Amino acid sequence: MRIKTIGHQLLFNTVPLETYDANDRHLGTATSFVLSHRLKSGKDELFLVSNKHVVSQAWRAVCWFTTIKRGKPDIGNPFFVNWSDGFAAAWIGHPAPTVDVAVAPLSWALELIGRGGSKAFYMKLTTTMIPSTDEIADFDVMEPIAFVGYPNAMWDKKHYAPIFRRGTLATPFQLDYSGAPGFLIDASVFPGSSGSPVFLFRERYTRQGVKAVDFKLLGVLAGVYCQPDVGELQVAPIPSSATSQVRVRHMLDLGVVFRSTTILETIAEFEKVIAPPVASRGSASGRQQRRRVRAARLPTNP
Repeated sequence: MRIKTIGHQLLFNTVPLETYDANDRHLGTATSFVLSHRLKSGKDELFLVSNKHVVSQAWRAVCWFTTIKRGKPDIGNPFFVNWSDGFAAAWIGHPAPTVDVAVAPLSWALELIGRGGSKAFYMKLTTTMIPSTDEIADFDVMEPIAFVGYPNAMWDKKHYAPIFRRGTLATPFQLDYSGAPGFLIDASVFPGSSGSPVFLFRERYTRQGVKAVDFKLLGVLAGVYCQPDVGELQVAPIPSSATSQVRVRHMLDLGVVFRSTTILETIAEFEKVIAPPVASRGSASGRQQRRRVRAARLPTNP
């Protein structure tokens, strides 16, 4: 496969999170994605981005990355990472309790894994892909969107590729839906989609007849509207396990997305709380965090 388009690149951006509690009980499958941001120190840091409700109860998590072979992705040959010993403690949540966004620093983990001989192929998003104020002012109400992840714990079991879905904005991006820093999308949202990146994906043709895509990182998928068996319409976090949905009769195909600016606010919180100890490689806290990640070769169908 030639990695030529935005879609090709997005095949290597999301990272599945198979989470487990302290008793090693499987909690479910969710989505995270790789994002780069330049810190105030001038250093470019890689982060995993997901939701608070995905990581808050997890003691450990298993995820995977595509292996590099001769500088290219070795599709179908991932290496697995067991992120253990207090997985939740590695994450920083948005300072507002109701904003369901969390980030975890990733650069040190990939560096440590690389020393063990496993090299990850990934395509990072950057915070420069977050739309500017001027760009946002021009957004229409029903812009086309796309999101990528692992709905219902589904992925291509041979090639370890995520699932792509499309939809439209369901509320104006410029307005805080019901007072929260986010918006709704009209799309099929299922368990496992928690933490999926949501993009503006507006395809068009230039005057020269060349196909182009207006592509921006709009936010992080976190919740879904559903109709219970009895009662009023509810909005709830997207569960990472489909089995927790037995009491729900209908999902209304309305996803709740926190705007991408909340990611920047969460990274700012990371800089205040975590950045100094992480930067000090010889510190006790730095050594403790590096012990949390271990790379291992596992069977191709875990």
